[in-house]
Amino acid sequence: MAILRVRPRFEYGNTRLRVRRLDRMGEKQLSELMGRDVDGLLGALASTALRAEAEAALARGGGVRLLNAALRGHEARELESMRGFYSETALHLVDLLLARFDLHNLLVLLRGALRSADEEQVLDEIIPVGAFTDLLVREMVRQHEPAAVVSLLAGWELPDVVTARATVDAFATYERDGNLGQFESTITAAHTGWVVGELDDLGREAVDLRASLARSVDETNVIALLRLRSALSRREMSKLPDVAPWLPGGGIVTSTLESALRQAEDTEAAALLSASARYLDSPLEAWSRDGDVARTQRALEQQRVLNEISLFRRGDPSGIAIPIAYVAELALETRNLRVLAQGAALGTSPGDLDGQLLLPKARR
Repeated sequence: MAILRVRPRFEYGNTRLRVRRLDRMGEKQLSELMGRDVDGLLGALASTALRAEAEAALARGGGVRLLNAALRGHEARELESMRGFYSETALHLVDLLLARFDLHNLLVLLRGALRSADEEQVLDEIIPVGAFTDLLVREMVRQHEPAAVVSLLAGWELPDVVTARATVDAFATYERDGNLGQFESTITAAHTGWVVGELDDLGREAVDLRASLARSVDETNVIALLRLRSALSRREMSKLPDVAPWLPGGGIVTSTLESALRQAEDTEAAALLSASARYLDSPLEAWSRDGDVARTQRALEQQRVLNEISLFRRGDPSGIAIPIAYVAELALETRNLRVLAQGAALGTSPGDLDGQLLLPKARR
């Protein structure tokens, strides 16, 4: 007998997110923030949805470090609050959407431990959302040995049991070869594979999130490929790495990535990749002309974020599409405010800042 699955309940949460969209800053509000110094920017943000974080930063003396902390804190508060709108399977899907922050925080903690970084420097990079609560993070940054951090991760199975086990194994390999890049790649691949497996198990309810993750994976793999080609052409590497850097779960199959990596000409590599994903056409055409990997990465990130935000109008209004769009729009706002923060710290002119902001199309 067929088992009927009850659809996850997204209606209440999605309605709340649509209302919260009204707090996002548009072109007019962002333009009004240009030209201010750091504390002037904090003062202006105190009259927005960032009021609590901005006022706390001003009370502690202001400055660019506290401004950036306010932006991180606001993003994390919005995301944690969003989780409270959902339960059961819907909440599980939202947590899988937010799993990227678990990976970010995990890598921040490991890098800090390996480099014996100052505790405050590590805490400055943490985005307090998801598995790594403030209490757990502070306990980890107090450890003085990388092995102690890895032991805590294993004991607490953070951020999930699969990634925790992979971290233990990767650390053992790192202690032998000291290859930090491979260490982080192994952990990232394990975590990505875990998320992919969870989404595949959820079936049709996870289709939009699975597609979003696949595009993000493709973006990461393509940029890794371009960097490898650049390093080989400049003779910064004598041979390809023994272990392929490709993350699992993308739409571009491994054989296509391997073939593109070995093409003699950049135009041939670009054509192979674009045939698998048409949205790569314009960014890779530009890359094949100028070889600018950093610009290509920015272009791909911008395309993906705007595509995710468009789910507000084209996605399933009673599914995970709305949280995907909301998280993307919040991330875009945070990114634009970071641009303004950096501009305030460096005294960048409003005209130069305007070209660095990324604004989605008018809301519908």
